[in-house]
Amino acid sequence: MQQLALADALHRERMKEYRRRYRRRHPDRVNEANRRTWNGFAPERRQAYQAVRNALRRGEIKQEPCEVCGDKNSHAHHDNYTRPLEIVWFCRIHHAERHGVPSPTDRTSLRARPLDAA
Repeated sequence: MQQLALADALHRERMKEYRRRYRRRHPDRVNEANRRTWNGFAPERRQAYQAVRNALRRGEIKQEPCEVCGDKNSHAHHDNYTRPLEIVWFCRIHHAERHGVPSPTDRTSLRARPLDAA
């Protein structure tokens, strides 16, 4: 089991380095892909993101720790994009859970199961 965890960690590090090198070698491709993704968001979502970013920069609001676990590395979550500065702070994991993405520990339940015999 430890070997599997070690191999998994090594693979993650290698992939992280691969992505880093790719971004350095192909900045135009990466920028274009990011632009297409960003433009694919709903306009009110982009505006809410920008409003939070600007308010943080101006000091009107400050980043708070995750409201669930207290992690200081938190993300702003909007329940309603029409009220861009009404936000809740979540860490990456709890933010994903808020959007319905299962946590890494719950992902074992997503594995394929055999179909029942009819």
